Amino acid sequence: MRAQPLGGYVEIVCCAVRWYCRFQFLLDIEELLFERAVIVRYETIRRRCDMFGAGLARRVNAARRRACS
Repeated sequence: MRAQPLGGYVEIVCCAVRWYCRFQFLLDIEELLFERAVIVRYETIRRRCDMFGAGLARRVNAARRRACS
């Protein structure tokens, strides 16, 4: 099977960023996506984490606090 670029690029990168923020294994995430025929470079994930990681972490922590209350 040949890997094809997908139209849902934003959703895929967002998912990869969430995984990276949670598990901190950047190259493993790139490999995991590649095994599922999704090509996303680790530089892309890292850049998006730099841009959106802090906001994502704040939202996750706020959701956890609401769930625990």
